[in-house]
Amino acid sequence: MRDIRVLYLIDSLRAGGAERVLYNTVEYFRESGLPVRPEIALLYDGGYLSEELRLSGIPVHELGLRKKYALAGFTKLRKLLEEREYDLIHVHLFPASWYAAFLPVPRKRWKWVYTEHSVHNRRREFPLLRPVEA
Repeated sequence: MRDIRVLYLIDSLRAGGAERVLYNTVEYFRESGLPVRPEIALLYDGGYLSEELRLSGIPVHELGLRKKYALAGFTKLRKLLEEREYDLIHVHLFPASWYAAFLPVPRKRWKWVYTEHSVHNRRREFPLLRPVEA
């Protein structure tokens, strides 16, 4: 059986709750022996958790965006997705969720999952954003 290739997309791996959840999840898969090959894609610079993951052998891809809504993010993310063969894209946090939602690629090619780490999301209050934020 082939390993399941999962790309975790998040803003960065600086200290924070969602970042720690992602770190723990990836470490669990690495240590468990399950047929899962996790990789990380960061919109911005890494943070100390990214270095820890790299040292344990997890590939970490930094897209190096300088602004929250940089259009270059779509190009860089699409290039990464086309170069690698992921089975699942697991997205954490905003604005990583928007890059995944608006990425101009065929949706049938990858399965997407989004984890909301907040009990309140103000973006859901705007009718125009509900299809992306629901």
